[in-house]
Amino acid sequence: GDPIGSFAWRPLLIVVASVAGFGVALPRLGMFISLPLLVLIAATASDEFHWKDALINAAILTVGSWVIFIYGLKLTIPLLPSFLG
Repeated sequence: GDPIGSFAWRPLLIVVASVAGFGVALPRLGMFISLPLLVLIAATASDEFHWKDALINAAILTVGSWVIFIYGLKLTIPLLPSFLG
């Protein structure tokens, strides 16, 4: 077969850092800020990154996560930053 190319370290590190940042940010910033940040930062790992697509994706995933986790499953996840109450 064809030889395997070099390992893509940059995208891996960006995605891992964005997930770790989400874990740190969620209790402090709430889901409505930390989830779009996760999506936007992770999207920059792609070679085909476009702001418009990433923002649409972040909005859809945030609303979908709210519907599933807050409305549907009734989980106690902070929605807004802790300093706003």
